[in-house]
Amino acid sequence: MSRAAIALCVGITAVFANGLDAQFVESPVLPRGAILLEAGSAHSQASRVFDGEGDTRSFAASLLGAPLSTGSFPGLADEEERLRALIDDPGRTLSMGVVRGRFDVDEQRTPLRLGWGVLDRVTVGATVPLVRRQHSSTLRIDPQGGNVGLNPAQGAGSGTVNSFRSEAGAALAEMTASVEAVCAEHGEDSSSCLEGQASISSVSAFLDLVGSAWDDALLFPLAGSDAGQALASRWAQVRSQLGMWNAEGPESLPLSTRPISASTFDAEFVGPTWGPAGFPTEGDEPLVEIGDVELHLAIGLLDGRELGRDARFRLRSALEISARLPTGPADSMALVTPMEPVRGYGGAGLRWITDILLDERAALLSEVEWWSFQDRELLLLGTDPTAPWNPEAARRIMSGAPGNLMRIRLTPRILLTPGLSLGAGWELRSTGEGHWDPVATGDAGGPAAPPATLAGTQRQRASVELRFAGWDVERFPSLAFPVELLGRASIAYSGSEGAPRDRRFEIGARVLRGAR
Repeated sequence: MSRAAIALCVGITAVFANGLDAQFVESPVLPRGAILLEAGSAHSQASRVFDGEGDTRSFAASLLGAPLSTGSFPGLADEEERLRALIDDPGRTLSMGVVRGRFDVDEQRTPLRLGWGVLDRVTVGATVPLVRRQHSSTLRIDPQGGNVGLNPAQGAGSGTVNSFRSEAGAALAEMTASVEAVCAEHGEDSSSCLEGQASISSVSAFLDLVGSAWDDALLFPLAGSDAGQALASRWAQVRSQLGMWNAEGPESLPLSTRPISASTFDAEFVGPTWGPAGFPTEGDEPLVEIGDVELHLAIGLLDGRELGRDARFRLRSALEISARLPTGPADSMALVTPMEPVRGYGGAGLRWITDILLDERAALLSEVEWWSFQDRELLLLGTDPTAPWNPEAARRIMSGAPGNLMRIRLTPRILLTPGLSLGAGWELRSTGEGHWDPVATGDAGGPAAPPATLAGTQRQRASVELRFAGWDVERFPSLAFPVELLGRASIAYSGSEGAPRDRRFEIGARVLRGAR
């Protein structure tokens, strides 16, 4: 919350707090005929999830930590076979390094709520959230551990490659002339002639293999890597063969000196995987959009008057039943950045709110909430975490829903002045396993797409809040209507594996009109 917002809250409370008793807060139940207008703003930010071992990792760790090899990019199979042939090692694994980077999710939510008291203990209402969720990402290639880089025949290294080809071709011609002379002198069937012809075939085959890689391959063994050293050693053996026939080949074979660049990675790997729409986080996002509309029915259980106005212990409790309409856009990033609340799913929820006032000096607000969501079809991204860069699993039409949500929040607060309180809260959020089944698998006759799951999680949050509640307007003729103001900051401090570690800042106002 900004300093200006804090100053506004403090200023208002300084003007209107005099003489107010402790007030109940956040009750969804209104007096008969009253209208409640509620508006707020919540800003959430996250870039990491808990790893279940007391630490955190980046969102989409399987995407960002993926090794640049055939295991992650099946399209590299031909490049790997070419590498194995070049260094004569059928078991060698190609590696360009590792994908590094980060995902960031920023969400601004502005829930607008309207409530109407049908009876003293029955209230109906609706909430329309305005939402903007923005994803951003940075990608870079870490060449650490890589054994191939960009083809030296492309770009600035082409001159060195052309010189090698010319000198090696000349050396092969000298070798061929020497072998022909030996064959002419000793005969075609002589051991020296046969040995020379075998050497010509071996050297020629190697130079053809290297030349083909320079002509067609994207990648080539990297200088300083194990594969680069293996190819350099093989060229030394070939050069030795040339020397045995009085032919001198180039001293060294040009290797790649350029690890794969971000632009090449985008063009050759990101594009083919994610298609014209690009990486999941790319693309224009709307400035603001309507989220999932909720309809509410609140029933008052206790209204705080049972023990009398002067009682040192007072309690207000209410039950709220809600129905959510899937009016918001579907959350296609649910598997990549599992943020809450989920978007684009209908469902039903229950909320039980209890506020206890203790001797006009302290209070305890408790809230228990449960939601269940309905299945729907949507375009889901990154459906196979074991193969995050597999184009077949990048985007799929799936049908399913996230798991049930349970939320428990306790907020003790101290009354600083009548109407003004400072609170410190604890919250537990628990989600069940989400499950989606494929609706369309692409080409007819292709392999069936596996279902996608999102593991259930638990996380705990800590919060601090400053709240002003001024509902007893009969003491303030200059105050036109009752108002409740809230400022809250919270952070997730622990969680199970996969739970987002987010920070949230909230401000809000509730205005009551027409109360009897």
